[in-house]
Amino acid sequence: MQVLSPSFVEQFPQVINIHHSFLPAFAGANPYQRAYERGVKIIGATAHYVTQDLDEGPIIEQDVVRVSHRDQVSDLIRKGKDLERMVLARAVRLHLQNRVLVYGNRTVVLHRFLYKPLHDLKRPGTLNFLYKFCADRMLFSDL
Repeated sequence: MQVLSPSFVEQFPQVINIHHSFLPAFAGANPYQRAYERGVKIIGATAHYVTQDLDEGPIIEQDVVRVSHRDQVSDLIRKGKDLERMVLARAVRLHLQNRVLVYGNRTVVLHRFLYKPLHDLKRPGTLNFLYKFCADRMLFSDL
């Protein structure tokens, strides 16, 4: 694990970190060991933008995989590494395609299903967070 200096994070605000747990669970070092000791049934990976607070940045992508009581720590690590590669690849792709909008410490990830008619977003209870975020920034021309 490498902790970046505040000046580095300021200079490069869109660094993506892959964390080997489904945040906010098991933040910091040795998450697979702690997951094993806790007896979890799933392990995960989280890709997020780096902030000055360790493992607290806006989350871009997450995924999980089931584990068994028969799995040892080494099995969790092996399964987790495969998952980390997939999650990081998806996060980088979303970032490079400009499909991640950061709003405070949250993100809106524009997946294909969001390319529906935008008037659907105006209905009460339908993606209110996304509607407010985009309306505030005038991202929709038909609002």
